[in-house]
Amino acid sequence: MMLIRSLANPQIKYIRELFHKRRSRKAYREFFVEGVQAISEAYQHGWHVKKLIYCPTMVRSDWGKKTLAESNPLTHLQVTKDLMYKLSDRGYPELLAIVAQKEDNLDRIAIHENAVLLLLDRSQNAGNLGTIIRSGNALGAHGMVIMEPAVDLYDPKTVRATMGSLFAQSVVRIKTHQLLADWLEKVRIKLPNLQLVGTSPRATTPIDRHDFTRPTILVVGKEQSGMSNDFERICDALVTIPMSGSADSLNTAIATSIVLYEVNRQRLSR
Repeated sequence: MMLIRSLANPQIKYIRELFHKRRSRKAYREFFVEGVQAISEAYQHGWHVKKLIYCPTMVRSDWGKKTLAESNPLTHLQVTKDLMYKLSDRGYPELLAIVAQKEDNLDRIAIHENAVLLLLDRSQNAGNLGTIIRSGNALGAHGMVIMEPAVDLYDPKTVRATMGSLFAQSVVRIKTHQLLADWLEKVRIKLPNLQLVGTSPRATTPIDRHDFTRPTILVVGKEQSGMSNDFERICDALVTIPMSGSADSLNTAIATSIVLYEVNRQRLSR
């Protein structure tokens, strides 16, 4: 197998294009992944890993050797150590990968009696979105719907912030309020006891006083302005996170994680 040495190589140019350009990720429906945990999760959860990029002298761990041994050699792309450094955002990783995106199909989100789902209103921050996906995976959420326009789900910063949880969660993007309304109607038919709950500084009910043991969709507003009027209107309840001190608001990802923790706490103690 030829060892690629130049940034001018067409395959390397394509990888860099996926890293830097959202329109290319959208057009080719592929994205860039780095890190042991993320690539492992991609394989574990059945995502299509289309390319593995590595430097032969840098693959030393059992994980790296096993991944290469068990993957299709036709997906392998060997590069120099210098190129690995230039391709990565994290120094000298053992493996990088190009992975196919999943279809934005709402049927991917499982609907059942214990459902905890997230509905994000036009999230604009890649790090926050990735952290919310990671917290959702850790704290028992079963899926997530993102209303666009929003930050790119497959932006390298988003993918990195998920720490591999992107591959374990069903995350679907939708473009119109009509699609959202149609989906919510179907979910309510399956789950008559469903509740949509949003957080608001104007709410008077603390999160620990609200019953989250019912099937629940948590509605998450934008980072700067919170929930839009349209999203607030579809909520069945609004809750607030009690705070002390001078801070009057929380980072969206932190607030969502706190509410998810409370949902999980109530369900575990039920």
